[in-house]
Amino acid sequence: MALAHDERDQTEGAYSRSDYLDKRRQLMNVWVKFLIKFPA
Repeated sequence: MALAHDERDQTEGAYSRSDYLDKRRQLMNVWVKFLIKFPA
């Protein structure tokens, strides 16, 4: 979902980017909330 993998073709890649955008956004929001708990 978050890692980039080679798609079989360009069309499949375009659909995957679109289909998983909301899931990746949610994942990144959770990750940021986790990271801000720790001082730099």
